[in-house]
Amino acid sequence: DKKVVVKKLQKESFTKTLKFSGFSEASRIVIIKSQVEGKVSSKSFEKGKFYKAGSQLVLIDPEDKIARLKEMEALLNQRKKEYEVAESLFKKGFRSELKLTKSRTNFENALAQYEKSQVDLNNTKVLIPFDSTIDDSFVELGDYVKKGDSIVKIVDLDPLHINLTANENDINKIKLNQNAKVIIGEKEINGKINFISKTSDKETRNFRIQVEIKNPNNQIFSGLSSEIEINLNPLPAFFIPSSLVTLNDEGKLGIKSVNKNIVKFHPIK
Repeated sequence: DKKVVVKKLQKESFTKTLKFSGFSEASRIVIIKSQVEGKVSSKSFEKGKFYKAGSQLVLIDPEDKIARLKEMEALLNQRKKEYEVAESLFKKGFRSELKLTKSRTNFENALAQYEKSQVDLNNTKVLIPFDSTIDDSFVELGDYVKKGDSIVKIVDLDPLHINLTANENDINKIKLNQNAKVIIGEKEINGKINFISKTSDKETRNFRIQVEIKNPNNQIFSGLSSEIEINLNPLPAFFIPSSLVTLNDEGKLGIKSVNKNIVKFHPIK
């Protein structure tokens, strides 16, 4: 018989941490485009500055739009009176239903043109749609823009998104709204997982994951390298000192246990 030294181990709670590398990205990136044609008569922004939603960035010369609105308003009033007369005569039996229908159609067309001219006039004021920072400008004062031309590029950095990927072994351990710690430089920020892709990349077979963090005052920029740590649910485990790890005759790494004076080897998986 051989004497062996044994140590009794107790189960303890163990939390495994998954670690990933990723990068920061603006939660919204939008190119604002002109909805009307005309000359830029006012420019009220600077690149790199933050603006509140509703702030006016550009004014496209509204002079022709004002004239058009007045013209459409006069036409609308005329078509409205013609329709009212036609309707009155129809009720008295002096106007056919066909002519009444034509008058109503003319009135509705005039109303649509008037409303469109109102929209065109409103669109001469280019407003910022949400709190954001001007990242790039594509116009200068005096430029002539056409409908669809780019005016500015805006970015929303609060909240900020952290993009990462996970392999098929880790993806099933990660859940929506799970807490995550994000490390960017010397900053540590707590966030939550707000997106998990349902399909993997065809080449890497990895799944896209997105963590959302708060970024007050836009202190963290888009495109920065990030480290992400996600703690999994605690599991019962034995904390085994490295001195107890050994090799068996086949060279496999493991530990030995004693049960009823019989030593058994357990390989580490």
